[in-house]
Amino acid sequence: RQHATTSSPRTSVSDRPHQTRIFTRIAFFAQKRWNLLVVIIFMGLLGLGGRSAAAGSKCVEEVLRLNGRGQATVPTAKIFVYPLPPRFNEDILNTNPACNTSMFSAEIRIHEWLKNCPHARTEDPENADYFFLPVYSTCYLTKNREAVAKLHVDPHRYQRQIVAQALSWILERDEYRPYLTRKAAADHLLAATHDFGKCFTYRDMGHGTVIGDGLHEHASLLHEMVYLQYNGEHSTKSSCFVPGHDVVIPPVSAYESAPDYRRAKAANNNGGDAENKQDGSGDKAGKGADPPRLPPPTVYFRGKSSWMWFGSDDPGYSHGVRQALHRMYAGDSLINVRSPPADSSPRHLSSSSSSSSSSSGYPLAVRVRVSNEKASLQDYTREMQEATFCLAPLGYATWTQRFADSVQFGCIPVLIGDHTEWPFSRFMQYSTFAILISESEARKPGKIPEILGNISRNEASAKLKALHEIISPLFRYSHAQVETEASASTNSVTKRRTGHDSSEATQCWPKPLLRAFAAGQSGGCGACEMIHWELSARLIATNKAHTSASS
Repeated sequence: RQHATTSSPRTSVSDRPHQTRIFTRIAFFAQKRWNLLVVIIFMGLLGLGGRSAAAGSKCVEEVLRLNGRGQATVPTAKIFVYPLPPRFNEDILNTNPACNTSMFSAEIRIHEWLKNCPHARTEDPENADYFFLPVYSTCYLTKNREAVAKLHVDPHRYQRQIVAQALSWILERDEYRPYLTRKAAADHLLAATHDFGKCFTYRDMGHGTVIGDGLHEHASLLHEMVYLQYNGEHSTKSSCFVPGHDVVIPPVSAYESAPDYRRAKAANNNGGDAENKQDGSGDKAGKGADPPRLPPPTVYFRGKSSWMWFGSDDPGYSHGVRQALHRMYAGDSLINVRSPPADSSPRHLSSSSSSSSSSSGYPLAVRVRVSNEKASLQDYTREMQEATFCLAPLGYATWTQRFADSVQFGCIPVLIGDHTEWPFSRFMQYSTFAILISESEARKPGKIPEILGNISRNEASAKLKALHEIISPLFRYSHAQVETEASASTNSVTKRRTGHDSSEATQCWPKPLLRAFAAGQSGGCGACEMIHWELSARLIATNKAHTSASS
């Protein structure tokens, strides 16, 4: 300290950086015969913490809210899994293996994750914060209905019956009954990954979970349970989701093994130089040459535009949104969204050329591709890969598998559904990787191209980067993924392009989440880890509320 004082100009403490002032004070205390080793360790930890925060704070704060802001910094919730007989889960899966590859299969993935995750599970119900019912109630809602036909059951009725039977099994056992009833099941978790969550079926909307098939016997318990579900609609007409109580999770995508599509798309949309052109010509523009030609951003949707209900089209399907999309944009069209600069050359004005970007980085036109025809796996893969924006309009429910698919393909999701909570919205800043459009805006002619045309190339690139580096791994359930025709197809393309598969965890994640992946604790199930974070955050909030009330 004397050497530093004599060899350098004298400066006041207030003129020094904050961290320097802290180190100076610590050194001063060390002279007062503090334990030097403790001081050195403390300084090292402080320095490491500063560097870590500086390195990861931008992406964490802008995209994820897992650190700070009153949220959990380490997931602490412990979950007890009821040892239900195999007839509630494994036997159902063995009877219908297609359940494991269905978009509804999150109930299976979550159960498998809990069985293999000691950091989230407890074997002692006395130490549990939550209790999970491993019931595959949604399994039979798949394309393979042969197993259901052999059972001579209505899949929707079967869902409700098997949940009622599981609750009866618990109540019949003295060792488990107290845990189910002590909080009226408010700390119990049930995966309800079908269209309408706790409502089970479309005809239950407005009535919750109390209609027939044995559920009425457990109405009070079912009302208080926490549902892990895809459906986040909370309109006044629906009783299928309770904000702040139920947990919205993403559906399972068959394309979880397509990470390099996201990387390639993020690279192609980065900036706008000639080397990143998507029209295949990589030559750099010389002095005085026209700006590089860039393709117009593509808006894509392929899906049903109507639904037959008792032999006729249901006008209430999709609240008219899908019908309007098909009516306004069916086919492949190039829609101008702004006038080109006055000095643009003729080749930049041709609708048949690939140019679309103005000097400001905003597109001059938007290509819109909408179809209600079923596509082959190869065509769907190619179209999702080529698209910049993927529309995810509501169907009967506001959630859609297209949201999950677009995240995995690195296509910016355009979510259309009013009064909806989206997966993990407590933690995820949706404006950094998605676009939300109201149902009324989506039905207005030309409104979607107008909104998307006002997104610059740099903004689109930032959203794609967030999808690739942060969001996509947290929407996956891939630990239990059985290689399907879809995943095999995307994997083969990925390997041809890069020579390897890539599913690394992003360095932008908070350390506890990153450690869980690195140690294999997550089993690769990012969505499961996010569920754990959500439950832990609620636990912290509840404990704080109880502490405040008691004081």
